[in-house]
Amino acid sequence: MEVPTLSKPTVPLALVAVMLLATLTPLAVADNGRSNPDFVVSSFTLDDAGSMYLGGGIEVEDATHVVRVQVQNIGLGAGQASLTLLLQGTATSGDVVLDSTDLGVIAAGASSAVSVFSWSATLGANQILKARVSISGDIDPSNNEDQMIVNVSRYQNSSVPVVDIPQPTSGASSVVWSQTVHDFNVSVRNDGVKNQSAQFFLNFTEVGNPSNTFSRPSNIVSVVRPGSLHTVGPSLYPVFMQFDATSLTGQWNVVGEMHVSGMNWEKSIQFLNQRVVFSNYDFDIIAAHDRSVEPGQTAVLTYAIENTGVSVDDYQVNVSGVNWWVTGITPTPSTPTVPAGNTTYVFIDVTVPATALRTHSEVVTLRITSNGGSFAKSVSTVVVASESYDGTVEMDSDTKSLTPGNPTPLQVKVRNDGNAPTSFSLNAGISTNPINWDLSFSSATTGTLQPGEAVNVTLTVTPPVIQNPLVDAEYNGAGDTMSVWAQAVSVNGGVPQVNATPVRILPVIVVDPGLPTQSIDMTVQQVLQAQQGSGLDEVLQLDVEVRHNLITELDETVDATLALGTPVFTSDSSGGFSEAARWAVGLPTTFLPGMSLGETRQATLTIQGPADYFSVAGSLSIPITATPTLGAAHSSANVIPTSISQTLTVNIPPVLGVEGHNGTTLDAMVGEETTFDIDLANTGNNMTSYRLVLNNQIPDGWEVSFSPSSIMPSTTVTDVPADVADYPSNATTHVATFPLILTTDPEAPANSVEVIGVDVYEMSSGVYINSFDVPVRVGEKVNASLSPSSQTVNMSIGETITTSVIISNDGNTPATFGVYLDTSNAGEIEFVLETPTVVQIGAGYESTVRVRLSPTTDALAAANYFATVWVSNAESGLNLSANILGNISEQHGLVVDTLAEIGVIPGETQTVDFSIINNGNLIEDIIVETTVAGDWTVTPAVLPLQLNVGAAHTGTFDVEVPALSDDDSMVNGAVYPVTLRILNATTQEELKVHSFRFMVAPLFMVEVENWPSTMEYHRGIARTWDVEFTNTGNKDVEVNLTYTLLEGGLTQPSLDWSVSSTAPNTLFLPRGQSVPFSFSITNVAPQPPLTLAANFILTLDPVDTAVQGSAEYYTDLRMDRFFEYGDTFVTPPRDNSPQPFEIEYSHIPSGPETAVAYELELCRAERLEDPKDHDANASESDFEWTFAIRIEDTDYPLNMSAFCGPTSLGPESRITLPSRQAWFTTDPIVLVVDTPNPPHMLPGDGWDLTFRLYHPDEHNGYTVYDEDVFTYRLAVFADPAIIAQGPVDPEAFFEGQTTQYEVTVRNIGTALAYGVGASLDCNGDVEILSEPDPVSQMNATDAHRYTWDVRPVVIDWWETERTVQCDATLSFGHVGDGNVESNDRSQGVDLGEETVRSWSPDLSVAFVACVVAALLSLVFVRLASQSEKWQLAGVYAGVVAFGFAFHLFNMTYYGPAVLVLCALWIWRMTWKSSDEFRLIHEDYQRARKGTSTVYSDHFEALKDSRRQLTIILSIPVLGMLAIVLGLPPQLSTGSDNLVVMAAYFFIIMLGVWFLLKRSDKMYGNLYGRMTDAEIKSIRIERDLSDPARLLNDLADDGLDFSAILGERAPAPAAAASAGETEKPAASDLELDTDTEVESDD
Repeated sequence: MEVPTLSKPTVPLALVAVMLLATLTPLAVADNGRSNPDFVVSSFTLDDAGSMYLGGGIEVEDATHVVRVQVQNIGLGAGQASLTLLLQGTATSGDVVLDSTDLGVIAAGASSAVSVFSWSATLGANQILKARVSISGDIDPSNNEDQMIVNVSRYQNSSVPVVDIPQPTSGASSVVWSQTVHDFNVSVRNDGVKNQSAQFFLNFTEVGNPSNTFSRPSNIVSVVRPGSLHTVGPSLYPVFMQFDATSLTGQWNVVGEMHVSGMNWEKSIQFLNQRVVFSNYDFDIIAAHDRSVEPGQTAVLTYAIENTGVSVDDYQVNVSGVNWWVTGITPTPSTPTVPAGNTTYVFIDVTVPATALRTHSEVVTLRITSNGGSFAKSVSTVVVASESYDGTVEMDSDTKSLTPGNPTPLQVKVRNDGNAPTSFSLNAGISTNPINWDLSFSSATTGTLQPGEAVNVTLTVTPPVIQNPLVDAEYNGAGDTMSVWAQAVSVNGGVPQVNATPVRILPVIVVDPGLPTQSIDMTVQQVLQAQQGSGLDEVLQLDVEVRHNLITELDETVDATLALGTPVFTSDSSGGFSEAARWAVGLPTTFLPGMSLGETRQATLTIQGPADYFSVAGSLSIPITATPTLGAAHSSANVIPTSISQTLTVNIPPVLGVEGHNGTTLDAMVGEETTFDIDLANTGNNMTSYRLVLNNQIPDGWEVSFSPSSIMPSTTVTDVPADVADYPSNATTHVATFPLILTTDPEAPANSVEVIGVDVYEMSSGVYINSFDVPVRVGEKVNASLSPSSQTVNMSIGETITTSVIISNDGNTPATFGVYLDTSNAGEIEFVLETPTVVQIGAGYESTVRVRLSPTTDALAAANYFATVWVSNAESGLNLSANILGNISEQHGLVVDTLAEIGVIPGETQTVDFSIINNGNLIEDIIVETTVAGDWTVTPAVLPLQLNVGAAHTGTFDVEVPALSDDDSMVNGAVYPVTLRILNATTQEELKVHSFRFMVAPLFMVEVENWPSTMEYHRGIARTWDVEFTNTGNKDVEVNLTYTLLEGGLTQPSLDWSVSSTAPNTLFLPRGQSVPFSFSITNVAPQPPLTLAANFILTLDPVDTAVQGSAEYYTDLRMDRFFEYGDTFVTPPRDNSPQPFEIEYSHIPSGPETAVAYELELCRAERLEDPKDHDANASESDFEWTFAIRIEDTDYPLNMSAFCGPTSLGPESRITLPSRQAWFTTDPIVLVVDTPNPPHMLPGDGWDLTFRLYHPDEHNGYTVYDEDVFTYRLAVFADPAIIAQGPVDPEAFFEGQTTQYEVTVRNIGTALAYGVGASLDCNGDVEILSEPDPVSQMNATDAHRYTWDVRPVVIDWWETERTVQCDATLSFGHVGDGNVESNDRSQGVDLGEETVRSWSPDLSVAFVACVVAALLSLVFVRLASQSEKWQLAGVYAGVVAFGFAFHLFNMTYYGPAVLVLCALWIWRMTWKSSDEFRLIHEDYQRARKGTSTVYSDHFEALKDSRRQLTIILSIPVLGMLAIVLGLPPQLSTGSDNLVVMAAYFFIIMLGVWFLLKRSDKMYGNLYGRMTDAEIKSIRIERDLSDPARLLNDLADDGLDFSAILGERAPAPAAAASAGETEKPAASDLELDTDTEVESDD
């Protein structure tokens, strides 16, 4: 057999063929084998609601999600599929189908469009969402479903990933913020699944004064949406703040907090904590990068200084270093002036010393100081001494002798003189650049040398063998001299280093073996001939020549000796270790004596290759050496004899060969996958890798592959050694195996034989080598299947149903099957087999098994009643089963029981008992869902249960009843329905609904204002409780009041205090109303000690016991020497003199009960209102207060700046009071107060005075004292009030005209008002053109007018006036607490109602014009009998009169009334102007009677007349509208005005048209009837004058005179011939009485 070879011309064509074959083969195999579809869910995500990955799981929002599913067909065939979305609520529950869709046909390798479903997720963990693909014929159903395990929750979390707020640079302790308006952005991310809202705050604390704090909020982002699985993460939502820093100075600590709110969830995230300096001066330094510099070099460091402030600045420059390598600074000592936003540069020169080691470095620190801001910033740059790569090369300096053709070693020493480890690469050369020399290093590199380390490298120099004649360019003549140099260069850079050794060529004589060729290339044919006993046979002629390089030849011969070396075989791949022994090489002549210099002689070399089998692919090297033997003359001349060796190479090409399966028939079971190991032998001469491809001999219906896991129609067998590689061994290493996996056609006949064809190609080149067949015999198999394998029969009790199971013989031979019915699990259903128990079925045929089902009356729904049909075959051991499940129809019977009505108390938790009984016929998996109207919280709101048939469940749930609120939702007796829904746990079907109701019970709750927690007492005084109670419960309540006095901290009654007898015992509290309540308690102890105390308790209990709730209030009663009863309000006296005020104190002894003199000290004075806070120019003297203590007749002024620490300020600060007996309160302290004088009365002004009272014997170095704060306030108030407002000229408040509007404000209070401003809002009816300035200060009783430029908007054109409301509102800088808000607005004082007048001419002009036009109209109407033109003139004049009459009065509905009267006037005159129709109709009637007429075409005359009159009578209204609107027209451009005006005009025109048409018709009817009557009278007169004619007419009308007269009437005369009709006279015409002249419509 001829074996193909890899010849060059066939390679391209072979490659193309292999590529085409590789492309088409899978298609062919797929066509014959596995071509079914295979569907997978390639994408399964959620969108449109919150969903995320969390801790390895998936969290999703309890909302409606969009489920996105995509399906891909990874099979080899197209198919049609459907997609179903299912939900498994728990691990044990069933699947619920949410939705499904048809995907249509999906091609192989293609994907469907994305299908979207809606899923309403409800709370619950570990729910399983499934996407399932359904298709018949899928080759791998296991991958048809994808699942997603989700936790439906309300998980909420947030983060702040991006903060766009200036922060300190690295290493800085603070950051500068300019004194401008900043735009800050902080991005928040929703890391949960529910919507959130976000807002951040910047909280500032002054560094020097920590008590000075403030906070700034950002805008609110109302919706921060979560991400979804589809969008792969949430979006960032920027939160914006515009921060005004224009008024801030100094240093502040700033903390940024993001406040995020969700559903019942809040989180605060701190994203900023830094120190901020507010200044208009700031800069940034961009430092020079750290760098390494080679020793001895200079680097320039460049620093950029950017003025990031808002003011011009310049900077001081200071540079420092550690080793001071700095050699230059530019600029110095300061930079030029730098405008805001610009950049300047500082340049620093750094020179590294030449001796610097790699461990040396310099830190250059640049300190920049702002001359404007007086602060500094520093940056540093590190300069490192970099690596220095230097070295030396040492070579011998003495001359070395070289022999041509022989290698000579030279030593090269390389040393690392740098400061870093490095490796040197080596190069070599010769000074004369000769050709054909060979230079080689023992190593091309030195390897890594440490600094100072040296290494020796051998440089081998081989001069070329001498030629005959010598080649001058080779420089190998005897005595030639030159230098061989070596160069070393660091691989890391640096300067190359070179050295050299001188060399000289020695005189030599050589003998050349004279091989005619260096190689013999065998052909493939020559290799193949070895199998036929004809190997390679070559004879080579050698030209042996004597050569020399001597300058002078000696006359002496040379003997030459030839010798063969040992042949060496090198395989192209593997093996061939004995191949050299298979070759025979011969050299018959080995000694050639007496050869002269330059002489050539012949010798022979024979070569014979293997002749028994292929030679192994590779090369055979045959060395041959020629050696000269010199005589005495040459030897004495120091001539060197040199041998020359040459090598002949024989190249054996590769030969491809392969043998496959040996033809043995393989046995495979029908329809089952079977694997065979197939042999493949390499019969070529070289190791080969093969590619095996199934060809088109695969039988139909068979599946064949080279892989058990996938469809693989091709495979490779690699690196198979050649059979000859291990010659002479007979081992089978050249035989490899590969798997062949096949599945026969399930219907293939038993014992049939089919052939599988395999093509073999060389793997790398794709060249076809051979083909072989694998015969396969189909085995006999018994197999069957049951359909359906499981079925459910739905039935009701009392029903009998028969079902079937089909047995299919899926084997390839007839078989006998036994049938058995297993009823062990039949339960309450009787299963009966109605077909034989033994059946015989042919191959490919089917048989039917019939089973009858009959349930008993005790059968339950959802119970597992089933029987199993077993089918077996004894010979094969086949045993199959099919289940028949009897499903009894469900009958639900759930009964729920609770109380019908339950009373609940607001703010408490109500527990409700309930029971559920299952009276149905199935186990119920249910969910009890409880809801209360008003969305009350129920625990548990959802309760899963499982109830067996007849089982009952008794349980409870808790309802949180809302507390009382401002609305009436929890008023006494309010009813709230409660609904219990029983749902199917799987399908959510509503099975039962049960309702009852909650009724809100009465609840008493109360709030109190002004209740004191402590009351201080002197002996014998009474203190009054003036409080207000507000009933915040849900019902009006009357309460019992209980007063209890107990000794301090004890439960026993106290007798030292007494409640006043007038204190009420009951109190009525209406719901939601404030009720004042007052009583007093008196200290009745005769000599109370200072430690005396009591606890007072007031208890409120509802009189009605059905009302829940009560209240208690506590006050501690204590004895005290010195305390304030309450704030003191100071009324400025009219004479502006100081006023005395008493401060009561008592001497309550804690030791001896003797008289003592106390000392009084003012320790602190704080002003309640600072005038400069409201008026920076306020004079302190105008608003000055003075205080003094009056002892007897002496006033002791108080130091208002005094501030005591833990002890007294000193004796000069204390005032000694008169001596006082124990418990006495007479002769109080007199405080003299001098207030500011009017008008400098600031509302709310006053002082808090902190006094200390020292007991002379108990003060303990003035550290023990009685202290209290006494407040003195001005009894004044400011009350700016609107007292008047309106247009400056009410008569000029016309629409569309600019005028002025003023509001008068008076301060009706007794104090100053600051920053009083006024705003005006007329609700869009009046345009505000200007705004008045506020009044900075308004004294008591002062008044001010605020004036606006305004322009009333144009009113509707039919109105003569319009009432508008102009609301003025006052604003204030400061008015204190006494301002009455109701008089700050116009509506509060019943002002602001204004009348906007329509434009009108002057009233006298309008009146005169109206009268004149009306008189003219009357005159013209009177003259209408003379000419119709006077009539029209009267219409026009009347309309003009109505136009001016519109402006005479400004009353409601007056304008519309004038417009209506004008319309009626026009219509009235229209009716009167229709007299022209009468003339035309009279003329038309004359035409009917045959007389002469004026008009030739009466219809056209009537039409023209109507048209002209319609236009003439409608046009006047436009003139009237022009007078109404004025000049220029005052008409609002609103669509309503235009529509109404157009409608008014068209209504008048339509009325004119209608009246004219009606008049025309009436005249036509009238004159028609008159003409008809006249014609009839003529006829009657004619008939009476001619009786014969009358009788003829009567006879013509059918009257039989013969019956009357008794004789036959004569025959009528013959009719006149056709066309001879007699034309009747005009008097004989009969006209229709309804005839009239019709209109043209």
